[in-house]
Amino acid sequence: MAKYPKISRNKFSREVKEYLREMNDRAMNGTVYPGLHYGPYSNDTSHGSMKLPPVPSKGDTHYFEGRAGMTRNHDPGRYRFVFLVDMTTRTPTVLKRYYTDNHYKSFFEIVD
Repeated sequence: MAKYPKISRNKFSREVKEYLREMNDRAMNGTVYPGLHYGPYSNDTSHGSMKLPPVPSKGDTHYFEGRAGMTRNHDPGRYRFVFLVDMTTRTPTVLKRYYTDNHYKSFFEIVD
């Protein structure tokens, strides 16, 4: 299993921290935010993407991605996050958070 460099949440700009908060709210509460593109993350190696650790086989745990910070060209977003979310309980729990700055070719694990 690959190790991912860790990055502190505090290293991000205020704008990126806000996207992280919105992504967390979306994962745990289903809150929808304009400009946050959110959906399942396939976690495969297509398009040169790096694979994250496999999802635990027991339970209802999934990867979700969020893209934010739409560019002038209306690309989906320059900030890309992937959250591992455990949905087996009444309130979903975010187990891991990752950030990529190179379109999924590598990841940083986000720590508080």
